[in-house]
Amino acid sequence: MFQKLFDKMEITILNIENYRVGTEWQHKHVNSPYTRLYYILDGNGYIKHHEKQYLLEPGYLYLIPAFSNVDLYCPDTFLHYYIHFTTELENGLNIFQVADFNYKINAKQYNIDEKLFIRLNNLNPNLELLERDANKPIYQSTLERAQNNSEKKGFANIIESNGLMRLLIAAFLSTAQTACNSGTATAINKIQPVLKFIHDNLKDIITLENLAEVANLSPAYLSAIFSKTMGTSPIQYINKKKIESAQTLLLSSRLTLYEIAHLSGFNDEYYFSRMFTKIVGCPPGKYRKTHNQSCTK
Repeated sequence: MFQKLFDKMEITILNIENYRVGTEWQHKHVNSPYTRLYYILDGNGYIKHHEKQYLLEPGYLYLIPAFSNVDLYCPDTFLHYYIHFTTELENGLNIFQVADFNYKINAKQYNIDEKLFIRLNNLNPNLELLERDANKPIYQSTLERAQNNSEKKGFANIIESNGLMRLLIAAFLSTAQTACNSGTATAINKIQPVLKFIHDNLKDIITLENLAEVANLSPAYLSAIFSKTMGTSPIQYINKKKIESAQTLLLSSRLTLYEIAHLSGFNDEYYFSRMFTKIVGCPPGKYRKTHNQSCTK
């Protein structure tokens, strides 16, 4: 089951660069619609997410899943490769949400070194994260540039780049405990139609009864296996997915908050704002302004 999900995963590299940061690298409550991967070459820094602080040290790889609240801090300086990327599955599932894996791993243990990142950088030129006009959405510009870059790639280039990214992601997922549980895989397979239904109907009001009918299960039983498998209730999962959709729209469009609320499946803009603040940690308007003007590498 997990292998099939991994095989169908689409990976898009948004940014990649070899970059040295200094004491200016101090950002709190960052929550981006893309996953971050760091490979440290020298120096030290700190990141904090999922209620744990990690020391950035040479020779280690770090992964910060999309839509995670993270604090970043550098007391002096460090040199690193950073990759910002998205992963997409047809059922809308975030593969990093169904596996309890390590966010920090020793690169050498997985036969990963700087040569891999040099090659990835060469395969994906001109994707460094640039300073931009603060009034222009950074994420929108990043998406456009990544798309233009992809259209210029040759077929062999795309395959190799995708393969190297899968190698990096697989290194993290290989530490997962949940993914090794056949019962979890069976449960995900059982609720897969539900996940796809949610993904395809985020703009609409979705009830537990709707999901139970899709799964051909009783609402109580569906809720139980969904909560056990996904670590959250169906309704909480739906709200989280709706807010993730809103986060992406906030940074990739000039739509109004009212328009984004409705496109994300919220009929009440004020309820949308309250739910957004609860999940992300700040109101949607502040999120758009802060993340459009920030440049975190």
